[in-house]
Amino acid sequence: MSEKNKIIFETIDPMQNVIFLTSDRFEHITHGHPEMFGEEKIIKLAVEDPDNVYRDKDFDTTFSYFKQHNSVILRTYGTNIKVVVDRNLQGQIKTAYVTNSNKEKTENVYKKPKAPKEKNT
Repeated sequence: MSEKNKIIFETIDPMQNVIFLTSDRFEHITHGHPEMFGEEKIIKLAVEDPDNVYRDKDFDTTFSYFKQHNSVILRTYGTNIKVVVDRNLQGQIKTAYVTNSNKEKTENVYKKPKAPKEKNT
């Protein structure tokens, strides 16, 4: 694999899909969204522990992962990270950026379970 296509990380999403980010896709992400420079860990977390995952309305193998982030710096751009993954490309991340949205108007294929409420005993 060339240095341009070097895998930055590979992980598993909650639906047991292998998802990965390459250096050329990360270059694409940071070129269009410079606020994402150095945010590989947040992108990975959004895939590993998303709040919601939606199927794309036009491409059946493309999915959008949403995760609310806690980054003070990124808050100026939005409250959520959106990571777009193409499972037709064996789970390659296509893009990622900060947004205020946390959902799509399409099929929700995963919703993070709510933490159980503690019982007062």
